[in-house]
Amino acid sequence: MPVPRPTRSRNKCGGNLKHDDITRLLRASRDGDAAALDELLPLVYQELRRGARRAALTVRVTLRSAMTLDPALDAEVRSLVDEYRERCLWFVRSDYYPSTPDEILRVLRWIRARGDREAFQRAGKIEEWLSRTSSEKSAAS
Repeated sequence: MPVPRPTRSRNKCGGNLKHDDITRLLRASRDGDAAALDELLPLVYQELRRGARRAALTVRVTLRSAMTLDPALDAEVRSLVDEYRERCLWFVRSDYYPSTPDEILRVLRWIRARGDREAFQRAGKIEEWLSRTSSEKSAAS
């Protein structure tokens, strides 16, 4: 028995299929209709990709809004990067300054690993400052 083609109307969630159509394809597939499964899988993957894109965009927007650095912290990071650019950060562009907490932590690890004792201590203090700032923001939300 051939499976009726699903209608391509948009539901309130933004998908291209109605729940009844998906249910009908699932039942037909369970009953052994390979054509129904062949039609259903690309639709399921399309919806999964759409959901993943939406979730990734939400995470990116949330992270960007949460990444406002304390101006004093930003100034200290810039000062440290400028001071150790020649010795430990020679591979970094001359106009590059880390802007996200992950980038800052990566640069601080390079400075701590390849700098002198003072660089190690300053980078450690900035890491503590950064972890305090991020934990205060997460506690406030």
